[in-house]
Amino acid sequence: MELRWNVDKEYGFLDIVPRRYDEEYFKKYAGYDNTPMGEALTLARINFVDKWHYDKLLDVGVGGGKFLKTRQNTMGYDINETAIEMLKGIGRYVDIKDSVFSAYSFFDSFEHIKDHSDLLCSMYPKTKIFLSIPIFRDVCHILRSKHFRPDEHYWYFTTQGLIRYMADYGFACLDVDNFEIRAGREDILSFVFEKR
Repeated sequence: MELRWNVDKEYGFLDIVPRRYDEEYFKKYAGYDNTPMGEALTLARINFVDKWHYDKLLDVGVGGGKFLKTRQNTMGYDINETAIEMLKGIGRYVDIKDSVFSAYSFFDSFEHIKDHSDLLCSMYPKTKIFLSIPIFRDVCHILRSKHFRPDEHYWYFTTQGLIRYMADYGFACLDVDNFEIRAGREDILSFVFEKR
């Protein structure tokens, strides 16, 4: 397993064998949701999204589900069977392959997806993407970071690297915010992108 770092574009890919996303994983993130930081992040994420988009949204990789349960007009997609059961139980599950939304959120999930190309290429002009993701200065920073997760994260970006990566799929960056860092998280920035 070797991190393939694109020096020119400032992002890297690690072809991992992903962990199992199971009930234990879901419960861990549901527990995080109910901490003071989790409550603050949920509110900050809703405010960040609503600043740019008030309509229906698909939350991809729902964690413990607090964001989509709290924000109106929000559906969810996940690969974790426990999360899927929860989403179906509250009538909020959508299969990402069967639906088109005008906005998507990827809070702590974009880096877990091996191949973004089909999804990003299929999005229509004006589609917005909201994401919070670990951001690194360079390869050394990645390898020392608590966000270096060779059983979970395929992708590693600098700020400019993520902006270039999304530009390659036709997305322009509208906003970058550090509200997650202000809430106490390490090296997490939030972005809004729009398909051109």
